[in-house]
Amino acid sequence: MIHRSLPYLVAGCALAFAIGGCSSSQYTNLTVPQCVAEAKLALRDADFTQNLEVTGVGDDRAVSGEHGSYRGSVYCVPGKRTVEVTGLDLAMAQFYKKSIIKRF
Repeated sequence: MIHRSLPYLVAGCALAFAIGGCSSSQYTNLTVPQCVAEAKLALRDADFTQNLEVTGVGDDRAVSGEHGSYRGSVYCVPGKRTVEVTGLDLAMAQFYKKSIIKRF
């Protein structure tokens, strides 16, 4: 019985992760270089300083850092930024995501 319900459990966990929404997109007037600069400050202020790095080229950039077992990323494209936090506890990931967003 456990073996037959395992795929549903895995699908339910994936659905809960998707619905939990650990990413958030916002429209912005910032240019991509301004977004990257603000993202670095926001991640540092939220204590996502481990392995802080900027990746991508041109108008498609990402700033990522880690805080313990959580990884925070800010994706910058013209007119939009997306903040994403991943980790084991969805409630904490949401908390950290909001912490990063409020620093913009």
